[in-house]
Amino acid sequence: MANKNQIVAVLAGNQALTWEAVLAMPLKEARSNAQSLGLRPKDVELAWLKHKERSRRERTVECVPALRRWRAKEVRRSYDRCSYRTAMHSHEVHLQVGEPRAASESGQARPSAVGLPNVYSKRGFWVATSQHWINYPERWLSRVKMRGAAVVDSRLTLDLATEPESGTQAYQAVWVEQGRGTTLKTVQGWMMQTSYGGWKHVRSLRAAKRAA
Repeated sequence: MANKNQIVAVLAGNQALTWEAVLAMPLKEARSNAQSLGLRPKDVELAWLKHKERSRRERTVECVPALRRWRAKEVRRSYDRCSYRTAMHSHEVHLQVGEPRAASESGQARPSAVGLPNVYSKRGFWVATSQHWINYPERWLSRVKMRGAAVVDSRLTLDLATEPESGTQAYQAVWVEQGRGTTLKTVQGWMMQTSYGGWKHVRSLRAAKRAA
């Protein structure tokens, strides 16, 4: 097999056809151009395969972070559309991949800690705080978003089965409901597609059968 120095020498003496151009060709065509590069077709094929594998890995490395950012952005947009109740002056949202569920926490903080004037602290006022944690599956985009089920009845869908329950048209699902105050509740139930292509919640399989 030609070594690196041999390949460089061939490239230096061949201005009409570059090594990069050959690697960009279909494999059959790259093999047929091996003679013009002074190489064996087997050597060109091996280099071509390695180049394709490296390109695939590089594309994967570049796409995965972008996909993660897009997924987190879409989950946040869907969360905002639901307009869950939050503390007015101090609220935090934590999004992460994990077992589909929602959690919440409320508390109090001094006004100065949330950027309010010190005059409130002098009067002894406290400010309500709230936090929401949203865990969603890694395949949320394909399982939920791309199927048009991200927000149903102002509730964030965390997961949606890919196949309906046997003998029904109901899909097992997990979504987030508003609780008391700023609390959130994780609900496991069923969802069905409507006649106009949307989705609706169904609390039981019996109700799903009646709806069908």
